[in-house]
Amino acid sequence: MKQIIILFLAAITLSSCLKQSIADAMLASVNSNPAAMSYDVNDTLVTITAASNYDEQTSNDFVRCIKSDNSVYGIPSDYNIEALSPSGNRFSFDISTDSLTIGNYSFDSLLIGEPYHVIVYNKRSSAIYSPVDTISINITSYSKGYIGGNFTARLTPVFDTWGIPGSTIITNGSFKNVPVYYLLNDN
Repeated sequence: MKQIIILFLAAITLSSCLKQSIADAMLASVNSNPAAMSYDVNDTLVTITAASNYDEQTSNDFVRCIKSDNSVYGIPSDYNIEALSPSGNRFSFDISTDSLTIGNYSFDSLLIGEPYHVIVYNKRSSAIYSPVDTISINITSYSKGYIGGNFTARLTPVFDTWGIPGSTIITNGSFKNVPVYYLLNDN
């Protein structure tokens, strides 16, 4: 009986040594390569580069993917891929999934239901709004807490009123070394 108790205590001690918190795992997987995103908006290149470490990214300069339990327009916003440059160019899109994996995620205005802002370019927003609007995000790599991939989109400009449907064309979209972070739900 004494041997069983010793084995049990040893197993508990060893298993607790092997456990790693999410924060520890994230710190251990810090990538020295910068997180980057680039894409063409109606044939004009936009490039956003930021530190790959979340703590080194600023509120005016980031490229990241954040997992949270918040919701936008009634759709769970499970993973938000977002980028912001100091000039104000911004990309933001939520992928609603229980588990982010390598693969393609495609959305259109019928799936989203409400206008959803995806980019800000030259201080003008474009969103998924009209029936011709779509976005396709392809995750091609997901390793050690970092994702990479490509994307394309057709969006509608947002001015004081809606612009010409589908006239904001995003091509050659790519992202690499984008850290994935998990936010705790405050509820």
